[in-house]
This record gives sequence, C-alpha cells and structure tokens, in this order.
Amino acid sequence: MLTGADGMAARLVTSDETDAAPASVRAEMQGMSTAEAMQAMSAYGIARPADVLHWETPFGAREGLEERYPEGGNSAALDASYLVEPQPGLWLLMLDANVFYPLDGGWQVRSNAAWDHVLAQRPYLLAWIGDIARRARLLGKTLLAFSHYPALPLTLAGKDDAIDAVGTREWLTRMPSLETGRQLATHGITWHFSGHMHVAGRCEIDGLINVAVPSPVAYPGGYVVVDVEGGETTVETVPCLETPGFDIAFAAYERQYGTTSMPDAGILGDCNSYHAFLKAHLRHLVTNRHLARDYPADLSDLLDCPIGPFLDDEARMTVTGSWSLRRMLEDYYFLRADGGEGRISRQTAWPSIATSRPIRNAA
Repeated sequence: MLTGADGMAARLVTSDETDAAPASVRAEMQGMSTAEAMQAMSAYGIARPADVLHWETPFGAREGLEERYPEGGNSAALDASYLVEPQPGLWLLMLDANVFYPLDGGWQVRSNAAWDHVLAQRPYLLAWIGDIARRARLLGKTLLAFSHYPALPLTLAGKDDAIDAVGTREWLTRMPSLETGRQLATHGITWHFSGHMHVAGRCEIDGLINVAVPSPVAYPGGYVVVDVEGGETTVETVPCLETPGFDIAFAAYERQYGTTSMPDAGILGDCNSYHAFLKAHLRHLVTNRHLARDYPADLSDLLDCPIGPFLDDEARMTVTGSWSLRRMLEDYYFLRADGGEGRISRQTAWPSIATSRPIRNAA
C-alpha cells in the first residue's frame, strides 16, 4: 500500500493483474529471486571486485554468481557470503543469513531465529568461518563479521553457564538459540554486527560479541562507527537526535488522519524533534502491536490502572507516584530498544551510548 504526497487514501500497487481497480498493476512490483538479487548487487562486493587485496567465497574456485552453492548441492540454494580485504589488515566477513523454504508456490525467508536455520541449511559455513578466523589470527588481520540477523539472543540474563535468553514471547521467537551463538563463538568470531531488529545493543557469549546496529528510522535512531587502529577495535553507537527535514511529511500525515480511520491522529502534536518523533512511533507500536502480541487480550482493560496492585510483597522495586501498567510496559520496550543501557527517559534525549571497550587484536 502506498500513500500519495497529498496524504490521501492509500492505494494498492501490485503485480497481480487480478486485483481490481483502483489498484495500480505494475509488473516490477514483485520480489526478486536470490539469483536476480545477487546479480543486481554484484557490483557491491558479491562478485569479486577488481581493486581489493583479497576476496573469497565458501566455495573455493567456484566464484561465478550461478556457482555459489556447494558442489553437488542444490543449485537453487545460492549463498552470497564472501570475505573481502578492502585495505591492509582488515577482513570483512559478509555472511548471507537469508535462507528460504517453499510456501504456497513461492518462497518464504526464515527470519525468526534465522541463524538457527542458517546453520541447519548451510552447515559448511562453520568450517569456512573457523578457517577464516584461524588465518586472521596467523596473519594479524582484524576480522569483523556482518549479517542481517542477530547471531546471539539480544537480551541475556545470568552469567557463565547460567546465561539464558530473556524477553517477551514474540521477541524470543525471533532470536537464535544460545547453542547457535555458542557454535559461532567456538569457531573464532569476536565481532558480529547485526540489524533486523531496529534496536541498539551489545551482548556477549564465550567471546563472541554481537553488536545490534540501530536503524536511523526507528527508536532509538542511530548508527554505529567502528574504529580499527593499532590492533584495537572500538565500536561507538551514535544517536540521531536532530535530523533536519524529519517533519517534511507531517502535513500529509495530518491530512491522511483527517480523511481515514487511522488511530492516534494526535501522535505528531509533541514531535518537535526527530528523537521525539521516533519515541512517539515506538509508543504507538507498543500500544497497537507489541502488547497485543505479547500479552493476553484482557490485559488491555488494565493498562491504565496503577501498577501497585500488580506487585506482590516479594517484588524488589519501589513504586513512586501512580505509574500505570501501561507506562511500566512502555518503559520496558523503550529500554529494550535502547539496548538496556538505562539511559533513556521520557524527559531527556538519548545520549551516545558509546558502550564499547577497546579490544586488542580482535580476530
């Protein structure tokens, strides 16, 4: 569904010729196959670049885009993973974590617990990763790994052998298992950078550090800067607090609110900064998506009640004022999006979390 610049009613744009007017039918409005996507992205590192110091795939001499699968394997199960050395001493391991399964005549990506499916369907990756990590140590290379999905559960509790993944039901279904993370850790990766969840954070198991890179278009709004110098790797998460032009579409949004049944027409009222806009957006998602997916339906009748009666005598927290259950749950989702750093509030802006500690000779 697309909305015009005038903010009027959304219109369906589709490749399905059976959709009735006023739908706009466009043949190009369909997903690419893996082969088509790899061809479209071939100039950005997926095919061997001409000007890098080193480049390889998990398949040895089989470098052609149509050969990117294990010899004797399924030619439809292409894998775009590659290793590149763009400058002396820096190895970037780009891991294709998109695996698919047949569904209703098409293909569906396994985005929930994605890395569990990656190791199940592409077991050869572990040996390749381990060999790369070994060579990186021998050659003194700094190795940074990247994939779209988290390689570790992003919210952990406990330590040592008692570490466990924690969180709400939907959140945990989207996380990989601890066993998967530990398998990756035993094969020598130190740094792994992930997206997908649109949150900021950092977690570690058995020497594997997963940095969750936030999105610039979702709370908390930011990006990550990685500095590699003198054998040290430092990671800083930088917030996008002030973003000129963030409100350029507000007038269209307001017109759309006035002509449709969309809820929360006043969501833009207090959004005098980009940070405030992203906070309002997350608060809207909490009410209209997260709570509905994570808690029983009858909880909605209690959201505006004070939280005191929900706490038993063993609860180790002090309640001040008349905080509602809604506010407590909203704050949970804000803290989770911010990586649990505890530096957010409803009154103050999100400062740079700069959570990293330099690690020497990280491979």
